[in-house]
Amino acid sequence: MHRRAFLAVVVGIVLPISGCGEPFRTEAALYVDAARTALMSKGICASPDDCNSKQLLFWNDGEYFLDVLPKSVTFINLYNTHDPAVVDAVVVELEKVQRRITKPGVVLNVYKSKHLEPKIRLQRLVIQ
Repeated sequence: MHRRAFLAVVVGIVLPISGCGEPFRTEAALYVDAARTALMSKGICASPDDCNSKQLLFWNDGEYFLDVLPKSVTFINLYNTHDPAVVDAVVVELEKVQRRITKPGVVLNVYKSKHLEPKIRLQRLVIQ
């Protein structure tokens, strides 16, 4: 009897989160490309591959582990950034994409720290 109750609980947890995935993968790629364009225009990286190797930009559709609530935004995380002019350039490019696609909006988290180091947030901007 306990085995069936356990199975029912597992199924009750797994089914609701099984369809979560990454609903804004295509849009997130547009946002990342726009942010990368801004970084290249500011001389932070020379090419998309250079930006990738420096681990400056990452995206996700949730902020927390097991974050299963639907979102109308995607999250872009920009690391190792200290210059407000760079942040402004990234925001301009993200706004261009957001006006073109309308949904989802984007949340830009800007960190002074490098990726995989303890996070030191510089700024958080919501563009919707």
